[in-house]
Amino acid sequence: EVGVDCGRVGLITCDKDSGECPGFFQNGASLNDDYISGGVCLVLSLFLLFVCLMALVNVLQRGLAGMSTRIIYKATNVN
Repeated sequence: EVGVDCGRVGLITCDKDSGECPGFFQNGASLNDDYISGGVCLVLSLFLLFVCLMALVNVLQRGLAGMSTRIIYKATNVN
């Protein structure tokens, strides 16, 4: 039976009707293969997160360039 291993059915299996498997799914992959693919996905996601955060900071700095100094001055002015 498709998707059954040692009497247990995994969370992600090939479709029984069409026989198609989801993207990046490898039937019969070992635990080491799962660790490697998880590590690659983790590194790629952290890199993408870092790039997006740097872009967000850059956009906000350009958008609030003149206003931020005035806001900080008003917020710290206790007189």
